[in-house]
Amino acid sequence: MKREKNRIDVNPMYGGKTYELCEDIVGINFRYLDDGAWLESWDSRVTKKLPEAVEITIITKDSNGTERSFRTVTEIPLSGG
Repeated sequence: MKREKNRIDVNPMYGGKTYELCEDIVGINFRYLDDGAWLESWDSRVTKKLPEAVEITIITKDSNGTERSFRTVTEIPLSGG
């Protein structure tokens, strides 16, 4: 889903128009690289830093019901890792 508003306000999750970006996506997963280990969750308020990289996996389902996964990994240059 995408939410679009003309004005920025204190409630960015409400109001405006919503759009479905892709009806074929059935899942999205994130993993975070820290000191060579992949973690299932990340909270920068706790770690006081950014992960070294983020792995993003999107799972789609075609009209036949077949699921396909697409994965990418992006480095975070400001992580200091």
